[in-house]
Amino acid sequence: MPAPTGNQYARGNKGGRGGPSKFEPEYIEIASRLCERGLTDAEIAEVLGVSESTISAWKLRHEEFALALTRSKEQSNAIVEASLFRRANGFEREAEKATASGKKVTIKEYFPPDVAAQRLWLQNRMPEVYREKVEQKHTLSADDAFLRFLEHCEEQGKIELQEHKQLVDRTNAVDVEPEPKSKPA
Repeated sequence: MPAPTGNQYARGNKGGRGGPSKFEPEYIEIASRLCERGLTDAEIAEVLGVSESTISAWKLRHEEFALALTRSKEQSNAIVEASLFRRANGFEREAEKATASGKKVTIKEYFPPDVAAQRLWLQNRMPEVYREKVEQKHTLSADDAFLRFLEHCEEQGKIELQEHKQLVDRTNAVDVEPEPKSKPA
């Protein structure tokens, strides 16, 4: 939408959608490598010198950019998932250690299963079974309990008053005798 006629602050504004896109094809590879390192879209935007909304717009306009980010994030997630799985189950690995004499030897190191990793794995894979259930106990202070008692008494009093009024109304309706009609003389 062009600027209104006569707007002195909008000279030269032809009503376009801003400047040319800052997108460069090499950003695909750069962003992909950043995703592999675990950076978020906001962090990638900061590295590339653009806003996070620009990254989102580029994903919509440049399919190859969006695919590269998606693939890189999936690969990173798979690596973390495999590491978590190994940690949850325990594992062995070979490592080189130096002895007191300075000689290098290869030994097997054993890492036992990690309960925290197991819990995380199960809560995410089977949340309906392993969800953390938070029990909330509702305890009342003596003051709160007394206030609730008074509120209850007040409600009961209103109910009893209403029932009493209905009973009086019914009694009055029964007690009232119709006045005899006077005969015309």
